[in-house]
Amino acid sequence: MNKKIISLLCATAIMCSNINIVGSDRNVFGATGNVNNRVYAQEETAGGNDSNKADKYTVEKTGLEGKSLVEKKDETTSFYNKETISETVSETVSETVSETVSETVSETVSETASETVSEVVTTEIVTTQVETTTKGKIKAWEKYDGKYYNDKKIVIEGAVSKGIDISKYQGTINWEKLLKEDVSFVIIRCGYGSDIKSQDDPNFKKYVEACEKYKIPYGVYLYSYAVNEKMIKSEVDHTLRLLKSVKAKPQLPVYLDMEDNSTFKVANKKLCELADYYCKSIKMAGYDAGVYANLSWWTYKLTDPVLNQWYRWVAQYNSACGYKGLYQMWQYTSTAKFNGINGNVDANFYYNSYCTTHSGGKWITKKKPTLFEYGEKRYICNKCGLCTKIERIAKLKPTGKLNKKSITLKVRKRYKKLKVKKMTAGDYVVKYKSSNKKVATISSRGVITAKKKGKATITVTLKSGLKLKMTVKVKKR
Repeated sequence: MNKKIISLLCATAIMCSNINIVGSDRNVFGATGNVNNRVYAQEETAGGNDSNKADKYTVEKTGLEGKSLVEKKDETTSFYNKETISETVSETVSETVSETVSETVSETVSETASETVSEVVTTEIVTTQVETTTKGKIKAWEKYDGKYYNDKKIVIEGAVSKGIDISKYQGTINWEKLLKEDVSFVIIRCGYGSDIKSQDDPNFKKYVEACEKYKIPYGVYLYSYAVNEKMIKSEVDHTLRLLKSVKAKPQLPVYLDMEDNSTFKVANKKLCELADYYCKSIKMAGYDAGVYANLSWWTYKLTDPVLNQWYRWVAQYNSACGYKGLYQMWQYTSTAKFNGINGNVDANFYYNSYCTTHSGGKWITKKKPTLFEYGEKRYICNKCGLCTKIERIAKLKPTGKLNKKSITLKVRKRYKKLKVKKMTAGDYVVKYKSSNKKVATISSRGVITAKKKGKATITVTLKSGLKLKMTVKVKKR
């Protein structure tokens, strides 16, 4: 637009420089100019290029056909008047410039607006096409461009791999075909309930061997029926027996599957204690440990903070996992299908929610030791809260001493002040005994009675097994 205006102004300046007052030796458009040049110049300025149209325009406007400008001065005085010429030129230039500027601005704005709108529309169309194309490529529960998507084609935040959990119900698996599927890990059922061989999973061994052969990371789970300490201890024994029988080396945790209706009636605190006992025992045997349960159980039953120390595996058949706590795996369906497996199978997503190195942590005492039981301390990761180590705390050593090392009594006299001092907490007297009942006796309450002259040794035995002794001398009255 600027270039057009500058060109027009330059042309106008040249035209004005050639105009002289009437009566001079040169005509209005120069010594050799003619009327046609003015009109042609205007047409050219406006973009025209037809000389015949210019000639016709000149003749009609001046009425001077066949007459020179000098000969017809009197007839054209008003036309050639300086002021008239100036006004005419000014108006013509002004109109031309105005029209040109207006047209140029209009064209520029129109072109710019058109280009902008075109760009916006094009961008929107391209964006829509990209989104539509991307959505078209995404498949439910599969990975696209490094991320997993659910059935609503929404990213499953945090999911890093997909796997399955299997039992005898999956039968014979074609592992070569399964390897071609998006299955990065497998969780294998070892059995269910107490340590009874008939409750072993018959496919456990061959599934473990297959995973190790094809180098597929795997974990293990046991379906639980435990409602008390005796049952949970048997389930621990069941799990460890099977793990050792196949020399399993799972890379993923060993889980306690808590979902059976028969266990739901157990009080929350008790359930959590049973789960914690199982995980502790598995961890002390050298395996990572965790608990499997559905969303309802995790929300309303397994609520004790002690379970924060173990891996969580949450089951919820939904487009997203609604559990608010930290968890390692989400079982999102029981009807997944994969080449190599006949029928349905449970499918899961794995999350890197927990640390992999556990570089920092602290020891906490879970249970204080007594004279009769070991204590327990756990090393808890500062970052993710998992228990990474468990160690026993040695039983307390029995201590204690009698308030008297020896006493002297006269025949028929009694001593009622026998006491055990500095006895270890939890310990207590279980037995009193005299080495010579003819000289002195001692009752079940620790009362010594002198019988006749002589010496006797009183032995006090504690529950811990510690024995304390005192000498009794009896003399005549």
